[in-house]
Amino acid sequence: MDSEDSGYKAALLSTLARTRTLAEEGKLLLAIPQPARNTSSKNTKTNMRAMRAETFSGYEGLNPVDLPKPEVSDGKVLLRMTAAGVTPLDHTILSGHFPLAKAPLVLGNEGAGVVMEGGGTDFTAGSRVMFTGPYGVFEDGAYLVTAKATRRNIDVAINVV
Repeated sequence: MDSEDSGYKAALLSTLARTRTLAEEGKLLLAIPQPARNTSSKNTKTNMRAMRAETFSGYEGLNPVDLPKPEVSDGKVLLRMTAAGVTPLDHTILSGHFPLAKAPLVLGNEGAGVVMEGGGTDFTAGSRVMFTGPYGVFEDGAYLVTAKATRRNIDVAINVV
């Protein structure tokens, strides 16, 4: 693991540790640090950074990984993530108490971001949006740089700072 990976993982684990109590109390927090910008030319066009649960044995199961960037498909919108929700559901899955989720899995069933492509006239490129849905449970979720969300699960985020 290089220093970029260990720094990113330490920052995320620190954030998750601080929010664990909030998650157990059923409160939500949008506070996932964005990964450091990778300035190397290594697969910058085809790969992205993500935090993926390799196992469901607690927060220690989260690891930074390189994944292929998703591509636009029917009914899906490509988003550059700006925030990911850390919710009680994430805690439940990471603790191994949600048997429908299968590892490895990128968690995060809600988030906010900027439309990159695929939004059509409903969500034009550059629109700030938020989403929630089955992400982070049945398919990869919001703990990544570029997400793919179904149009019906997206809403325009008005006055988001």
